[in-house]
Amino acid sequence: MGEVTQSDIYALERRIDTVERLTAELGNIAETINRNLGSLNYSVGQVDSKLVRLAQDFQIMISEQRQNAAFQQAQTELVSIRQEIIQKFGKYDNVRETMIGVLQATDLALVKKTTIANVTEQIMISTPNYWLAPCLVAVSAWIGNDQDLANRAIAEAVKRDEEKTALVMALICRRNNRVSTCYEWLSLYFANQDSANFSEGTFTYIDAYVNGVFGKDEKHICDDYINKWMNEIKESGQAFEDEQTGTWKAYCERFKRDTSQNYPEMKSNVSEYRRIDDYIGRIDSVDSIHEKFSKIIDWDVNTDVLKKKIDHQLINLVSRFDDAELDLRNEERYWRKVKEYRGNEERARDEIEEEKRLRKENTLNLVQQMTKVIVSENEAPSEKKTAVAFLGNYIKKGYTAYIEEKRSGFPEEITLNIDEWSGKSSDGSNTPQLMKDYEGFMNNRRKAELDATVNNNEKIQMYGAIAAGVAGLILLFVAWPLGLAALGAGGWLAYKMFKTKKDTDALRTQINQNYDASITAGKGRIAATMTEWDSARNKVREFNEEPLKDIIA
Repeated sequence: MGEVTQSDIYALERRIDTVERLTAELGNIAETINRNLGSLNYSVGQVDSKLVRLAQDFQIMISEQRQNAAFQQAQTELVSIRQEIIQKFGKYDNVRETMIGVLQATDLALVKKTTIANVTEQIMISTPNYWLAPCLVAVSAWIGNDQDLANRAIAEAVKRDEEKTALVMALICRRNNRVSTCYEWLSLYFANQDSANFSEGTFTYIDAYVNGVFGKDEKHICDDYINKWMNEIKESGQAFEDEQTGTWKAYCERFKRDTSQNYPEMKSNVSEYRRIDDYIGRIDSVDSIHEKFSKIIDWDVNTDVLKKKIDHQLINLVSRFDDAELDLRNEERYWRKVKEYRGNEERARDEIEEEKRLRKENTLNLVQQMTKVIVSENEAPSEKKTAVAFLGNYIKKGYTAYIEEKRSGFPEEITLNIDEWSGKSSDGSNTPQLMKDYEGFMNNRRKAELDATVNNNEKIQMYGAIAAGVAGLILLFVAWPLGLAALGAGGWLAYKMFKTKKDTDALRTQINQNYDASITAGKGRIAATMTEWDSARNKVREFNEEPLKDIIA
């Protein structure tokens, strides 16, 4: 191989410099590319953010346009629907207003009979299909003592809508104290009711009937219908009986008392406390349950208030839209909601659906309706009284099941657990033995803990001190410096021995004091627990020996 010359070295250095320069340039290029990429990413991010905002703004614009269009449509539809309602059913409003006017006029006796007759006859001619029109004619005929016209008008009204006519005539007869006629109409109305599909309004009429608002039902016409409905529901199967029992048992559970304040030691120390609390908590609730239903049963019903309520129901019934109007009226309500919410159709639909749901929930079978009345805190006292009168037997069964469910679970004996010690007692007569067993258990634990305090270092230190002392004495005569050192070591070991003994004695004293205190406290807890157990047993015994208190007389 040839020898490397200085020129070769210079050439190599130049090449290395060139490579370094190119590497640096490449680094700068890479850095520039990275900066550009970062700028590009930032720009893309900015574009993406603008696109998101643009999409959001676009959706908002579309939503606003849709709502504006719906708002405009609502205004147009309302005009159109209201025109159609006026065209098809405008005269129905006139019938309703006139009926209310006639009812008020007869109360005040301020309008001539002939005026009423003329107005009602014209209305009858102009509304050939509406059930309320012949009712209005009948009322007018009664006022004018035209029995024949009244009968013909009522027959026509019944033909058009038997249920509504019967109820309107029953309520009108009540206002005029025509008791026998009132019950005939009320009976016809009840005959059209389904026991499995009762509204709150129908129960209001039953409440008024039971509390004498319609007068005395001497023929028991309406009683028969109510009993019929109850039997129809009962005959639906055993599940009904079980469901009612469960319903009223659950209702009674609301009144269960917490006994922990009366039996704090048993709660802390007795394994069976939950079973004790379950039963005694129910025993302690009996008076509250009895008081609740007694207040309902003994409630003095204000019939004047009920009469006003029934008259209000009559006005509502007369003012109600006819079935033939409902489709248009519902459509009108929908568009009115859309307009109210500035074109928000979803909100309008949701509100109308919620109203439908609530109306559906308020339609139950008769027993469910009465159960709802009793359980709710907002219902009228008279309705509660009526419901209890019909459901009393089911309430009693649920109440009995509520008590009996936990009776057999009340323990014959209890298990005490105190400081990891356990003992049993049935009547408390073995309390002294329990205390003795507890004390023995604690003394065994004391002994084990004291034994654990024995310190072997004490003996080692003692023997070491003796050995060092003896060695020191011997060495004093041989090599006195070593003897002094040995005596010093022996003294130090003797000090350590006495200190260890002192610390151990102090620890043993503290352990004994702690156990003495624990034994005293534990015996006190046993005594207190047995006192509470005796009290609980006596309460249960006295309760079980007496007949179960009747919560509904």
